[in-house]
Amino acid sequence: MIDLRKDSDFVIHLDAPGTQTAAANKAFKVIPFACELIGILGRLGTAGTTGSQINDINKNGTTIFSLAAKQTFATAVATPTAFGATETAVTSPVQFAAGDNVSLDVDSIH
Repeated sequence: MIDLRKDSDFVIHLDAPGTQTAAANKAFKVIPFACELIGILGRLGTAGTTGSQINDINKNGTTIFSLAAKQTFATAVATPTAFGATETAVTSPVQFAAGDNVSLDVDSIH
């Protein structure tokens, strides 16, 4: 068996099923206890054919990304794109308190 997480890791899934549209708060979760972000993994069900899809992750309505580079899927790409907790595009480390909201925005679509 290969274990890629520690027993104490907490994983949340922010899913926006169906045909994508640009909108805020496509999905959200409430954080149940104090923790810090250790990574982000994104995947599209179907790759777009023009432009890029840009996703944003928010903590209590404010982006967690410190630079303009958000989670971006290039044309014809649906495979996972990831940010680690130490990537320069993420204010590192992102700390969450119990009761914080984490949400997914789709800023633009293919």
